[in-house]
Amino acid sequence: MTKKKTTRTKKADPAVAATTAAAPVAATAAAAPVAALAETSAFANHPGFSKAVRVFQIYFRPDQLHQLEPEFIPYDNALGDFSMLEYAVFRKLYNSDLTRDCDYWGAVSWRFREKAMINAGDLYGVIAANPGYDLYFMNPEPQIEGLYENLWVQGSTAHPNFLPLVEQLFDAVGMDKRIVSAYRHTRIMAAANYFVGSRKFWDSYITFIEDFLAKAEKNAPPALLAALKNTNADPRNLHAGANYFPFIIERLLTEFIIQQAGKLSCFKIELTNKKARLPAYAHDLEWLKNQALERKDEKLLRIWANYRNLYFKTLYGNQAKG
Repeated sequence: MTKKKTTRTKKADPAVAATTAAAPVAATAAAAPVAALAETSAFANHPGFSKAVRVFQIYFRPDQLHQLEPEFIPYDNALGDFSMLEYAVFRKLYNSDLTRDCDYWGAVSWRFREKAMINAGDLYGVIAANPGYDLYFMNPEPQIEGLYENLWVQGSTAHPNFLPLVEQLFDAVGMDKRIVSAYRHTRIMAAANYFVGSRKFWDSYITFIEDFLAKAEKNAPPALLAALKNTNADPRNLHAGANYFPFIIERLLTEFIIQQAGKLSCFKIELTNKKARLPAYAHDLEWLKNQALERKDEKLLRIWANYRNLYFKTLYGNQAKG
């Protein structure tokens, strides 16, 4: 893939928005399961392994195989580290031979088509049509972009005591705890680990996350670490009893994009099929928040907050939910 030459100004946004005109697609038959990770020769005949862009699809039960994309490389994670969810797979793939000879790679969940409403061909197509970026990412939950200040606030609706724990953790690792209340433009919001990156991206991203985790282990008080490693993070048991760290890590992508502005080029794939299903209020709230941030208009932000709070109150009383 040829590197795209881009011209940036000092005020350039840290992410570039784009759309893909993918239509809803039906489920297709699964490819054969992956062999042992170290046996790279086992992948040689898989169509996805010969691509310059290599995308793995994570599954951990046989009944999930029928939902996999034939063009993605099936990755059996039955014996994986569920406490860290996708990041454990990222780390393993990054350190393996499976990703060393490709230009771009990523790893998505077995629910990719269901959640993103695009298929493997759509993803490869939008990357091919927009070459040269270091990171291609998407948000399969676009309804939250206009409803919350940021993904940290949204996380507090799903994970008990989330914001106080994150603030304490940020203090321990030397990050500004005000991040948890900072407004974020929808251009850089991504609520899942659905992304594909270059070697340059993965080198920077893995270093960023590993440094964050190392500082947490070294500097966080024992009681805080114990709380963060508790499976209370997943009270509905939707994520195989994961602890708080994977939910923190997935939200760090936005902060990483901000930190790397001007160093890495980023392309957000807008999931138009999903956005088309959103009610008018969701589009209005997204527009209001983005306009307020682009104009640096505090009054408009207050209007957004009032509109958002009224919506939450109408649905849930005084308690905001995700």
